[in-house]
Amino acid sequence: MNEEEQVHDARCAVGRLCDQLLAAVPTDGETLDKNSVPTLRGIYLWRFKEDKSPAYVGVALGKEGLRQRLIGQHLRPSYLKSVFRRKIVKKYGVDPGEESVMYIRSNFTLAFIVCPNEDSATIAAIAAAEAMMIVALRPRFNKVRGAERGDADAGDGPRYEPSADQLPREIRKVHT
Repeated sequence: MNEEEQVHDARCAVGRLCDQLLAAVPTDGETLDKNSVPTLRGIYLWRFKEDKSPAYVGVALGKEGLRQRLIGQHLRPSYLKSVFRRKIVKKYGVDPGEESVMYIRSNFTLAFIVCPNEDSATIAAIAAAEAMMIVALRPRFNKVRGAERGDADAGDGPRYEPSADQLPREIRKVHT
């Protein structure tokens, strides 16, 4: 396989992951527990319950996968390093411990997909899919090129804006 074919295959893999994540059935934050989240690596999307708009996209590439990232970090009151939770605390003025976890559970849904395998190409595709989703969907609590979505001083120059034909099918519907 030549380099051009490898690039094409990689782009297709990233697009499929994005499409799968957007099509994944969300779970209500209030029903999430360790048994509902696998220990496999993957990519996830928090959405606001109220309007289903994207709130945060992330990846779980550690050895304990999605369960550790979501249950062990985002939804564990004693874990205070969760970027998503810190942004919730800052935006809504809730306590960084139990109160922020309850806020997330009450106000967000979660969709995720797992890595079909754990080879380096798949893991690279998951990281690339996260970046593409952040650029395309502009989730409220992810940074986009150094600025958070919605900030008045949102950036220090032009942002990369992919054309509609560069985006996976499902993202294209949301983005255009």
